[in-house]
Amino acid sequence: MDNEKVFIELPSEAEVQAEIQTIIKRGLTSNKKKPVLLLTASIMGVLLLLGFAFPGYASQLPIIGGIFRNFDGYLRDYGPLQEYATEVNFVGQIGDNIIVTIEDAFFNGHMVTFTYRVESDHSLADNFQLAITNPQIWVNNVQMFDEFGWGTIHNPLQQIADYEYISVAGIVFHGFADLAETAEIRFDFGMLQVAFPVEQTDGTDILVINELLEYRGFSTEISNVIVSPISIILQYRLNEPVGYNEFFFYNDQSALITGGNMSHFSLIITDDLGNEIIPRGSGSGSSGLIYGFLDIATPLHPDATKIIITPTATISHTALAEGYIDIREVNIVTGIEQAIIDAGGTVEREEFTLGEIIIPLP
Repeated sequence: MDNEKVFIELPSEAEVQAEIQTIIKRGLTSNKKKPVLLLTASIMGVLLLLGFAFPGYASQLPIIGGIFRNFDGYLRDYGPLQEYATEVNFVGQIGDNIIVTIEDAFFNGHMVTFTYRVESDHSLADNFQLAITNPQIWVNNVQMFDEFGWGTIHNPLQQIADYEYISVAGIVFHGFADLAETAEIRFDFGMLQVAFPVEQTDGTDILVINELLEYRGFSTEISNVIVSPISIILQYRLNEPVGYNEFFFYNDQSALITGGNMSHFSLIITDDLGNEIIPRGSGSGSSGLIYGFLDIATPLHPDATKIIITPTATISHTALAEGYIDIREVNIVTGIEQAIIDAGGTVEREEFTLGEIIIPLP
């Protein structure tokens, strides 16, 4: 018996995949709101077997703890979203060699933030990005009419293995008066048409503010504040008077400018203890009207009871005594104002605040 050879029949890769998915789904069924993957001894044994039987298979397995927890975001710490995220598992293929998997999503009624994985048969360029276009939000099979536009959030891909990358992206829908408890999100993601259901995170509420500040034709309005367990989102709109961010053209040639009136808005946010708050944000609009959002990760200072928003406008009146500047040749870093100064022109700049909007913290 001691000299007998023992042959062990290894399971096929398909059988191993099926077993892993069964174990994973069994563990997730009891808590779909918190899909944190726990490696049981049985899964660990399967993984060890895979290491010998199918080299490179590990790249196809879920990331332990989820992408939100493992992604190094330069915009914010996405880790807290993992606890409240729900499974998506949308899989699409671009061409013959790129597979995109949207794994989890966090939805607060206005904004969806999702994780995704990109697998390829070759290294991707450093600036590779899947653009989000044509986003839609559907509630009860009806597309919500969004006259206020939308904004997107992108992060660079982060490589986690050979030819495998992860990232986080998001879409915010501006201006809705109410939160959507359940919805379907649709958008084009690169060359993929994506659609998946979402459910509002428990503990999310909307505060209707609708407070408006106006000064010298400039205005700022905070419409809504969306409070969730992990963030506070301020929805705003900005408006500037006619005649700003318009240029004076030389001989009616649209690329040749002799000056113009420019304006720039900024929203300074502090708490009532004087601490400055640096949010991430996005905006979109036209004809002087901009809709946008500011996302403030929580928790804030434990003793803070209010958020104070101070809209600030900077306006510049620029002119050339003679000649013109070809706007196509302006340095993108130093900008038009510096180009006019370098050409011997004048720039008169002033800055003023529109007041303060004070929002009590929940």
